[in-house]
Amino acid sequence: MFATLVGAAAIVAILWSMMLAGSSRWPMVAFVSLVITTPILLLSVGLDGFATKSIADRWAASALGDRQMLVPAATALRSVDVAVLNLVMVGQFGVTAILLAWHRHRARSTASLSASSPPLAGCWA
Repeated sequence: MFATLVGAAAIVAILWSMMLAGSSRWPMVAFVSLVITTPILLLSVGLDGFATKSIADRWAASALGDRQMLVPAATALRSVDVAVLNLVMVGQFGVTAILLAWHRHRARSTASLSASSPPLAGCWA
């Protein structure tokens, strides 16, 4: 869990440095996406580390006939965990990466335009 928080702090530092460099819109959107999805990531870590272990321990301690009753609960728990993790992956590594790459591309395109270029010359490159 410590590594999760360190990774989130590193992404925040990158976004903050981009905002200090003068850009504000897309790094801010990526920052909000990170802030929203980091607690969801911690939920996923909790589900995987604690709830799944609890179900596995109950399954191992139960009698053979009772194990079949725990399988649907374990399957449902795992499905919820995967869905939560998918939200995090889209939020932190999908949306954030796309917005940062698009921002960088846009900044390069804007910097490469000369004063005599038409206003939309760099947006299609």
